[in-house]
Amino acid sequence: MKNSHRKSTLINFAIAFLIRELLASWTGHPWDFEVWVRVGKHVALGSNPYTILQYDPLISFSPYKEMESIAYPPLAAYLFAASYLIYTSLNICNRFIYYFIIKQSMIFSDLVIGLMVYKYCKSDVAYLLWLYNPFGILISSVWGAIDPISILFLFTSLILLLQGRYFLSGASLGIATAVKGFPMIFLPTIILHSIKEKKHNAVVEMLLGFTSAFIPSIVIPFIINNWSWNGFYNSSIYQVSLPVYGGISPLLVLEYIKEKIPPILHNIISILWLLVILAYYITLIINSRELIDSLLMTTTLFIMSRTFVSEPILLYPIFLAIADYSLHKRTVSLRRAISLSIIGLVNLTANNTLLIRFAAPISIHAFNTDIFLNNTAPMATIRLALREAFALLLFQDMLAIVFDEEPLLYKVSRILRQIKYKTLTGYSLFFVSALTLGLGLDLTVIRMITDWHYVLNNCYFLGWNLLSVYHLYLALFYIAWIVTITALRNGNMIIKVKTFLNLLIIAIFAAGLALPLFQYFRGEQILNGNDLLLIGDLTIDDRMFFVLTMSAISTLPGISGLDKLISKPYFKDRR
Repeated sequence: MKNSHRKSTLINFAIAFLIRELLASWTGHPWDFEVWVRVGKHVALGSNPYTILQYDPLISFSPYKEMESIAYPPLAAYLFAASYLIYTSLNICNRFIYYFIIKQSMIFSDLVIGLMVYKYCKSDVAYLLWLYNPFGILISSVWGAIDPISILFLFTSLILLLQGRYFLSGASLGIATAVKGFPMIFLPTIILHSIKEKKHNAVVEMLLGFTSAFIPSIVIPFIINNWSWNGFYNSSIYQVSLPVYGGISPLLVLEYIKEKIPPILHNIISILWLLVILAYYITLIINSRELIDSLLMTTTLFIMSRTFVSEPILLYPIFLAIADYSLHKRTVSLRRAISLSIIGLVNLTANNTLLIRFAAPISIHAFNTDIFLNNTAPMATIRLALREAFALLLFQDMLAIVFDEEPLLYKVSRILRQIKYKTLTGYSLFFVSALTLGLGLDLTVIRMITDWHYVLNNCYFLGWNLLSVYHLYLALFYIAWIVTITALRNGNMIIKVKTFLNLLIIAIFAAGLALPLFQYFRGEQILNGNDLLLIGDLTIDDRMFFVLTMSAISTLPGISGLDKLISKPYFKDRR
C-alpha cells in the first residue's frame, strides 16, 4: 500500500512537471517576461540591470523599442544572466530555448514547493491542489513570474523556524526578499510573533540571518561591478508609491480619473497599503495569532489596500492557505485556497485579455490583438468593467479572510442552493423589466424631443433643466417600484433590506447595460469617453458610468450574506 501511494505521488509529480514544461518555451508575459529576457543578456555581458533596456532582435519577442528594467534586488538579474550564459554555452541560436531555460528556475521552485507540502505537511489534498492548480501553473510556466522562487525560500524559512533553526530561517527569508522584495512584509510579522512567544533569541538570530543574506545580495553586486545606485533607488521608490492603479487591486477603477485626483490625496492613496500594514503590526503587539494565520492576514491586507497589485502576488495567500490547512486541517483554509485560486484565475483571464497575450512569443498577431483590444473603444471599457467587477469579488474573498468567514465561492454556492426558483425567477424578471422599460423609455423620450435648446437651457425644477428632471423622475420611479416590491415582500426586516438592496443593484446594473445599447440604437459611438449629464451640473464620463454600474453586480454576494454579517462578532482573537 505504501509503495502504491509513493508510485501515485511520483506519477502526479511527473504529470505536473510535463504540463509545465510543455508550456514553458512558447509562452510569456509580453512585458514582465520580455524584461527578464533582455536583463539576462544585458547583465551577462557585464552591464548594470537598472537602466533602460533596448530591443534585441536575437532574443526579444515584444516589439517595445525601450523598456524599463527590473524593480527587484539584483539577485533576480543574476538568475536571468545565468540562464543566458547557459543558453549561449549550448551554441544553439534559438530564442525559444532561451525562454525555456529562463523558466526552469520558476518551474523547479513551483514543483519543489509541492514536494515540500507533501513531505512536511503530510497532506495529499494540499499537495495535489498545488501541483494541479491552473492559476499556479499559469503564473510559473506561462507568465514566467519569479514569485514561485520567492515562495520556495519563504516556505523553507517557515520550516526552519518551526525546527528552531532561527539564523537559517532568517537567511532563507532574506534570500526570498532578495529575489523579490515583497516578502519583506513578512519579517515584522515573524519577529512580532517570536516576541509574543518570548523567543528573544529567535528574534536576534532571525534578524542576523536575514541581514546576512539580504544586505550582501544587494551591496556586493554594486561594489564589485561599480554600478550606479540611481536606477536601483528609483525602482525601489516606484515600488513604494505607484502612480498607477490596476492589476487585481479594487482601486483600479481610479485609473480613469487619476488626473482629477488632488496630488495630496493621490499620495495618501498610494501609501494606504503601508499604513494598513503598520496598523496590523500594532494589532499583533496586542493580540496573539497563529503564525501562518498572521502571515496570511499580512499579505491579504497588502493586496486589499494597494493601488496596483500584480496577479502573481495572489500565489502567496494561496500558498499560506494551503499551508494552514496542511498544518491544522482547517477545512475553511482549504476552501480559501480553492476559492482564491478560482477567483484569481478569473481575474488573470480578464486582466490578460483571455490569456491571448501569453502567446506573444510565437505570434506577433497575439501581441497586436491584445494591444488593440486593451486600447480600443468600447472593448477597453468593457474589459475594465469586467476587471473591476472581478477585483471586487476578490476583495470580498479577502474580507472573508480578514473576518474569518466562509470563502466567497462557497458562500455563493450555498446561497444558490438555498435560493428558491420562484425568487430567482422574480429577480430575473425584474432585471429584464428594468432594462427593457428604462431603455425603451429613454429611446422614446429622446426621439420625441424637438427642441433640445429648451430642454437643456431652461430651468424647470429646482434650477435644473428638463433633462435633469427627467433623470430624477426616472430614478424616483425605479426606487418607488423597488420600495413597493420590498414592502409587499414577506419576511422580517433583514429579508426586506436584502430584497431592497438586491433589486437596487440589479436596477443599477440594468441602467449600465442599457447605456451602450442606447448609444448603439442611436447610432452613436459606444463608450467613447463622452460626458453624460446626470442631474444639474453633475456629469460623468460614459466609460466611468459603465464601469461603476457593471461593477455594482459584484456586491450581490455580500448583500446575500448581510444577516450573517450583522450577527457576527468581528475582530475576535483567533488563537
